[in-house]
Amino acid sequence: MTGDVTLNPSATCLVMTTEILRSMLYRGSEVVREVGLLVYDEIHYLRDAERGVVWEESIILAPKGCRMAFLSATIPNTSEFASWVAATHTSPVHVVYTEYRPTPLQHYLFPAGAEGLFMVVDEKGVFRDDNFQAAVAALQDAAAVATSKVAKGKDGKAAAKQGPGSDIFKLVLLVMSRGYDPFIVFSFSKRECEGLALSLAGLDLTSEDEKQLVEGVFRNAIDVLSEEDQRLPQIGALLPMLKRGIGVHHSGLLPILKELVELLFQEGLLKVLFATETFSTGLNMPAKTVAFTRARKWDGGAFRWLRSGEYIQMSGRAGRRGLDDRGIVVLMFDTQMEPPIARDMIKGAADPLVSAFQLRYSQLLQLARTEGTTAEMLLQASFRQWQIRNCLPYLKARAADLAAQRDAVQIQQEEQVTSFLELLESRLRLSEALRAALADPAAALRFLQPGRLVQVDVAPPNPGRLLPSLGQYKQSAAATAVEGGANRSNGSSSATAPAAAVVNGSSSHSGAVDAPDTTDADADRRASNNAAGPLGAGPQVVQQASTSVWAVLVNFEKAGKHKPANAAGGKSSVTVAGDASDNNPGFSGSGRGGTG
Repeated sequence: MTGDVTLNPSATCLVMTTEILRSMLYRGSEVVREVGLLVYDEIHYLRDAERGVVWEESIILAPKGCRMAFLSATIPNTSEFASWVAATHTSPVHVVYTEYRPTPLQHYLFPAGAEGLFMVVDEKGVFRDDNFQAAVAALQDAAAVATSKVAKGKDGKAAAKQGPGSDIFKLVLLVMSRGYDPFIVFSFSKRECEGLALSLAGLDLTSEDEKQLVEGVFRNAIDVLSEEDQRLPQIGALLPMLKRGIGVHHSGLLPILKELVELLFQEGLLKVLFATETFSTGLNMPAKTVAFTRARKWDGGAFRWLRSGEYIQMSGRAGRRGLDDRGIVVLMFDTQMEPPIARDMIKGAADPLVSAFQLRYSQLLQLARTEGTTAEMLLQASFRQWQIRNCLPYLKARAADLAAQRDAVQIQQEEQVTSFLELLESRLRLSEALRAALADPAAALRFLQPGRLVQVDVAPPNPGRLLPSLGQYKQSAAATAVEGGANRSNGSSSATAPAAAVVNGSSSHSGAVDAPDTTDADADRRASNNAAGPLGAGPQVVQQASTSVWAVLVNFEKAGKHKPANAAGGKSSVTVAGDASDNNPGFSGSGRGGTG
């Protein structure tokens, strides 16, 4: 019983997905009430971020009188899990485990671009560091040779990455020559699975009798489809590949094609199978050799390296009990994988089982329609709550230790330090208030007009970074002389200056004042602005624009207050029209510094 297919639902032994079981438990199905034994295969999926909560819910909601069995090869904290199940169902739980493997494994490294395999773990589980270092050295040498052939590669003279010159082609030939088939190649991309299978187009691994048998099974399988479905490109492209002993298995195939590939592989008619991770969990179809093309996978949020537990689970497909004396595992790695990552992946132990329980809206709706079950009950009975409750003694001891370390700290001049901290916090609050005031459209939009110069600061956010001082630029001597002459002609006693801006408790006064302390880059920029003319002065408006652009610095001109004037003997002239409050302000200028 799955979400797509239901066969003989009245049988005494039902095989179903955990989602179907959970749905039956919520509905109060009669089948669930009469069940005598629940078997959970691959129970380590309980740690899965997406589906793990389904497994926990089905265990919590299972009938109390029902017996349960949990199967997994990658749970190191079995005692903790067994304690949770025993407490949830008030029944003893027995842990049966073994570290013996009937078919031992040998782990090999296949460096990209190199020749041959390097055994890093033998059948006794001993890690061979010398072979590991030799594989890393071979990878580095191959990468150096590839770098030297870049120029030839542009001309098409370098070795091709697909076809007979590719690494996967060489690995398949090596495996077949040594009789290590059947061969499963795991890849974490459906497109890559098909691409690797197509790269072996020139390789034929079956005899004429096997080709006829494959074609007969294929024709009989697709006879159940309509003529229109039989003409699908996916069906037409698969048969030539299968006849050469090469198969593909992933979730993008039609269900009937997946069943066909599984049947042919089980009968030994497929020598090489390119598959995704799902082939290693839901199917009991081992092979003699297993290989990993790329140990990076997409986990729903980002690409990451394969965990050691996942590597153990998938590499366990190697070695057929009663048929092979040992299983072969090959890890293909390139320069993108650091040697410590490969070492930890091969040598590492299985990841502990950690609950991924979370409440979702769909769960709340299901609980609203179910009698006797509430969200609080699920939270209290979850494996996540059990693990948190068990680590409370450790957390209390840790808190006491940290408190003792805190009390042992001695601060010199503690009162002064406390006062200084309060001043810093007050300054940050005022800075945030200033940022909010400057970002207010009523204050900033009148300066953000066409023709203005906008400087964008794309530096990452730094909460401890203080806002720049909005002091007035220091005007040039020529500009001061011009303004002074104009003011004296008007009989004023002081120079006309832009409006003052208050920042961090200080204000920019009228007249020429010293610029605030800045970096060399800021000083050079301000110097160039001052050299452009007497009106190159003005405060900076800081506005947090978005999460990607952290601040917008607007260098605006206070225009409309001065008339055109020639400064420094006519070497520089500036003409300004409009005011900062105008709808379409602008300015034009020319001089030795160029056009503004």
